[in-house]
Amino acid sequence: MAKVLDEILDSFYSKLLESDSVSESTVEELRTLLAAEKKPKANDFVAIFERAAQEASRDSD
Repeated sequence: MAKVLDEILDSFYSKLLESDSVSESTVEELRTLLAAEKKPKANDFVAIFERAAQEASRDSD
């Protein structure tokens, strides 16, 4: 089962990297979060995407 999950996550990360909307650093943060032994919480995802949004707003200035 873990192999199937790994394949799904790899596909997910690849699709994110193909997008112009998601940075490599955001994907790496997601990869780290989802690889951890503990179950991620909603706030963990919110924190990652808040940082990404802040980076994007700084880049657009």
